Amino acid sequence: MSDTLDNTSMRFSTASEYGAPAEYDSASLDSDGVSALAKFSRDIDSLVHAAPTWSEADQIIRSRLSESSSVPRPLREQQAAHAVLHNHFGALKNKAPSEKELDALGHYTTLLVDNRSPESWLIHPALDLLSGHWPDERMLAAIDTTLEASRRAYSVNPEGVERHIPDVHSEIRTANQKLIQLRNNLRQK
Repeated sequence: MSDTLDNTSMRFSTASEYGAPAEYDSASLDSDGVSALAKFSRDIDSLVHAAPTWSEADQIIRSRLSESSSVPRPLREQQAAHAVLHNHFGALKNKAPSEKELDALGHYTTLLVDNRSPESWLIHPALDLLSGHWPDERMLAAIDTTLEASRRAYSVNPEGVERHIPDVHSEIRTANQKLIQLRNNLRQK
């Protein structure tokens, strides 16, 4: 198995463990579906990485997500959001993002949250930036959904997680603590 497929499968493999429909779960895919997901993941990662700006990556992603595919939409959305957040929005924490940047960041964060991504290490910095841009109720709902997904996904098979994604427990634990702190701050307002 390729590294891309291993990481992608781990991110999505436990969605059905907590009541998500089967299309949220890469474990429900047959071998052709797994191959299609791996190819989509490699393609989207390459395209997004090659895009010189977040706005060009955004155009690519939205175009690719509007195309028909044998890969279920929730899995494509998670992979696309992961790719664009990972490759283009990390630098936002070092500057004051524009409204357009915050709107795009919000769009991709919503894709991850709505599809129950357990990647709190990726979602927390986005939510931190969206604090004040999103209403508190939306922030709290996103935090709670992410914490639940993260806790369930990474407690199901910690040995497998360690094998596929080194040091994930440390990153997840730290991100979850930051999400809890952000939630507490929002509730104190």
